[in-house]
Amino acid sequence: MSEWIEPVTLEGRFVRLEPLTLSHANAMREHYDPIVETFMSRGAPKDTGLQAMEAYIEMLNSEPNRINFAICLQNSTDVAGRISYSEIRPAHKSLEVGTMIVPKFQGGFCNPESKLLLLEHAFSVLGAVRVQFKADARNERSLKALEKLGATREGTLRKYQTRPDGFVRDSVVFSILDSEWEAVKVKLEKRVQQLKS
Repeated sequence: MSEWIEPVTLEGRFVRLEPLTLSHANAMREHYDPIVETFMSRGAPKDTGLQAMEAYIEMLNSEPNRINFAICLQNSTDVAGRISYSEIRPAHKSLEVGTMIVPKFQGGFCNPESKLLLLEHAFSVLGAVRVQFKADARNERSLKALEKLGATREGTLRKYQTRPDGFVRDSVVFSILDSEWEAVKVKLEKRVQQLKS
């Protein structure tokens, strides 16, 4: 079961997912826009300085049952954001995927290929039977992206989480089960194949 919490690097056509480290902090700052963290459950770096980004990465990496990845563009030094496994529960063969992509790279290849890489690893390598996602109920963009992905909307956890800014958010839960993965995978692979870098 140790492979469930073992950091790995996953290679795609457009992106490479690397375990998130302080070495990614400067690149993450380059296109960073605090607006993307408005709906993130763990908030944002205190400012756009290098030290603040490093502290934020350290905070993310200190959380138990969580593996963070930098979304690195192939043949580039750009980092488009981050994606993670969290709520890792090997005994129940389930985990959660969370994503943050900076505005410059939203709506392109980063989100679908990053999701494809992590979902394929979860279902085909780790043997997951369930992968879930949670999105702030106010975040229409994320809700639409999860529906487009093919995840099933399960419901809303009301006043589920208090953000660092004090806002108590409702979280909408989506999931993909192992029995659904092949159909979702075919659709997702088709989307990625149609994309251009």
